[in-house]
Amino acid sequence: FWIGTVTFLLLVLPSSYLIAKHLTLKKQLEALRKNYPQFTEEEVAVVEAVKRAQASVASIVQRKEIFAPSEKLLDIGNGFQIVVPGELKSQGKQVVGQGSGFFVLDDGLVVTNKHVVADKKSDYQTIMSSGKKYDATVVAMDPFNDVALLKVEPQEPNEKFPALS
Repeated sequence: FWIGTVTFLLLVLPSSYLIAKHLTLKKQLEALRKNYPQFTEEEVAVVEAVKRAQASVASIVQRKEIFAPSEKLLDIGNGFQIVVPGELKSQGKQVVGQGSGFFVLDDGLVVTNKHVVADKKSDYQTIMSSGKKYDATVVAMDPFNDVALLKVEPQEPNEKFPALS
């Protein structure tokens, strides 16, 4: 009895689930083909994947404090003046780079490219498609595969992010 039940649970149910899932996806593709008759099956699949992933994508903005020299006019005689750079003064934090990433966990873990967040002296911020901005901290970088992980802190208690599924 147990061997038959275990065999049923391990073999029949998962394959039934996969068949049902395949049929559901096939119906969805057929419906999409009706809406987008000009696209190939591959293009329709890409459109559908983009629609599903869109909410998980965030812009990543790199901000850094910028310094510029103040300028002084130096009289060198005979009515001539030259501009001489003075001391460096902060121009405040400015956007110096941008990239993109996507949420892989609803608690705020974002995957991006390492080259987007490589500058340790910069601050990073994620911007959602809604326009909402969140500060982000680099938690890991893999220079060989050009991958990095960011942690985005929620602004509200129990706030969840739209993780890619």
